[in-house]
Amino acid sequence: DRHRPGQIPTETWRRFVVYNAEAAIRDLGVADGPGGQFSLVVDRSSSGVRNQDPALAIAVLPALVQHYPGLLGEVIVAPVNGVFWAVWRVVSLFLGAETRRFTFIRGARWREALLEAVGGDVELPEHMRPAGDGV
Repeated sequence: DRHRPGQIPTETWRRFVVYNAEAAIRDLGVADGPGGQFSLVVDRSSSGVRNQDPALAIAVLPALVQHYPGLLGEVIVAPVNGVFWAVWRVVSLFLGAETRRFTFIRGARWREALLEAVGGDVELPEHMRPAGDGV
């Protein structure tokens, strides 16, 4: 499903993201182990011109860093395109340096690059896996 800016209030999105981070920490132990950090994968596989939402990014990303200053490792964004880069240049002006721990993945082989970035022990959703990766 595509995100439609304004369809769901920004505060609801923020609560959704924080709730899922809390559930992953509590139930899955994602912040356990060396370093005690978790990473966030932003799925942009259905993103286009009409569903760019810089206000959502400005609202959600700082909240994550504020609530989880030592727990949020990196944010992996995939796949990105030219439209994303134009929006990101504007959004990044509003984010503090601590919220800029991002890895951007683009290109025709973005699925392979994403799998390499998250590591082999992470099970990605089917639409984000490389072709032939029958996890």
